[in-house]
Amino acid sequence: PLLYLPLCGQILSDLLCIVNVYFWSWSPVIAALSESILPSLTGGRACFLIGVNSYVSDITTDSSRTIRLGVCTAIYFLGTPLGAFIYGLVVHTIGFYGVFSACVVLNLVALVYLYLFVSENKCDAEICELNTWEGLLDVRNIVQSFKTIIRPRKGWRRGATPIIISITALLQP
Repeated sequence: PLLYLPLCGQILSDLLCIVNVYFWSWSPVIAALSESILPSLTGGRACFLIGVNSYVSDITTDSSRTIRLGVCTAIYFLGTPLGAFIYGLVVHTIGFYGVFSACVVLNLVALVYLYLFVSENKCDAEICELNTWEGLLDVRNIVQSFKTIIRPRKGWRRGATPIIISITALLQP
């Protein structure tokens, strides 16, 4: 659901954008509400990114998890400004109808791909038996996270980690 719902919400939002382009004289308030309500109700980018990170964490081994999550994050952070840059060129070339239609088609392709090729990973017996809230508020996890952040590193890297975390927090949409 963390992957399906945001895609469905985005498809419906893009279809509403096509309707808004057709009725160009509508109030901008109506356009803003129609473009924001569906993605916000279905989770939007945040829910999709949580789903992607959860899925990648679930299907990878401990040794390759960090690099794969790093690649996913890098693709997102590089793709967002690149998409914003390309958007202007594409709107100039094919117009709003073409852009929103392409978004609908690409999201439909993503839904079909998700349905056909991305399967649920079966959980281990010991993990499936865990209570939903078990481990969520475990203080040991929080302490371990901070130990990882401030652990000794060679050279200037110990100070770089908190700086990178701070910059990432500032750049989040």
